Order: sequence, then structure tokens, then C-alpha cells
Amino acid sequence: MRTVGIIGAGAIGGFLAKRISVMSHLRLVAMADLNPQKVMALNLVPKNSSISEVIDAAELVIEAASAAVVPQILSRCIAAKRDSLFLSSAGLLDHTELLRDAQTAGIRVLIPAGAVAGIDALRAAKLGQIATVRLTTTKPPQGFAGAPEVLRQGIDLTKIHARTILFEGSARDAVRGFPQNVNVAATVSLYGIGAERTMVCIVADPAVTTNQHEIEIIGACG
Repeated sequence: MRTVGIIGAGAIGGFLAKRISVMSHLRLVAMADLNPQKVMALNLVPKNSSISEVIDAAELVIEAASAAVVPQILSRCIAAKRDSLFLSSAGLLDHTELLRDAQTAGIRVLIPAGAVAGIDALRAAKLGQIATVRLTTTKPPQGFAGAPEVLRQGIDLTKIHARTILFEGSARDAVRGFPQNVNVAATVSLYGIGAERTMVCIVADPAVTTNQHEIEIIGACG
């Protein structure tokens, strides 16, 4: 049985905690959240722990908090030689040196595919030569409310009545401009050709009711 700790007790962290608690091959031993009441409301661990306490207690550390704490968590996991899984993959883009440090330390860093179908195809294509990777993310306009790039451009999302491109550029810039919306871009970059070469198009479309992600890969594979 492998011990697991979770950092972040929000919607995703709480869901994972409940699932893990009924799995026979895993044991939830610690959770951490800025709001202790979230952890206590789950009633699955005795107390709200600190990040360091979670890492000390668990063999596998799951991050379900925010991109801002990812470097801190991974650094501590490397020092403690703990495997880790990161849901906020955008937090890794500016700290790829930590991924190399983790490999040197002999620990695993797991990045789930999440909303991205076809990560296996992207990894297979990478065995050859990839010329371009382009991600197009389409959401209803209000799905981009509060995004830094929307605020910077002064875009009034309520006045978007047709398909509108909000951003075109590198995945690195997309993550900075839309930090709450593009973990998909970060994940595609990390599994593919990097944040500078991965191109992202972000679209607001009032005609859609679900989030859509389309990935185009051109290379030796076709």
C-alpha cells in the first residue's frame, strides 16, 4: 500500500481525496490547504498539515493547489526524494530545471493528461521530428473573465457576439496571459516541443457551451 498526501483541498483535491480513501492499494495520510476548514470538512485525515508535513508523510505527493506553489513543492519533493503529481502543470513551465533535478534524484514527476486527448500521439510524434505544434482553445466568452490579457487589452467579454480570437502566440505567453485557462497549453508544451515553440490560439465563441481544445501536430509522422 502506497501512502499519498494532497496539497490543496478544493474541488479537485477534495474529489481525489475521497477517491483515494476508498482505494485498497493507496492510503491518504495527509492534506494541506490554506483554509484548514476545507481539510477538516472532508473528515479523511486527522488535521490540516503544512506542505512540509505532507511531503514528509507521503510517498506520493499530489499538488491540487495552484501554479504559484508548484516550484516550492517540487523542490521539497526532490530534497525528500518523493514522487509527485502536478495538476497545475503551468507552474512547471518556468522551472524545467527542476524536472532535470528530479530525474537526477531518481524520482518521478507525473503530469496527468487532464483535458488533453492524444498525449500518447504527441509523445510518439516526438520520437521523430516535430516541425510545429499548434493548440487552439475555444471557450464561451465568460470563461475568460478576469484573465490578465483580457484586462490588459480592455476587452469587454459581454460584447463578444461572434467567434473572436483573443490571443495568438507562444504557450509561455498564453500561460501568463490566461493563467486560469491554459494548463492544457502547459501540458502540451511539456510533453511536446517546449513552451516557446508551441503556438497557442485562444478563442472566445458565444456559440459554444463546452471548452474545446484542438491540437495540430506537423512533423515526420505526417
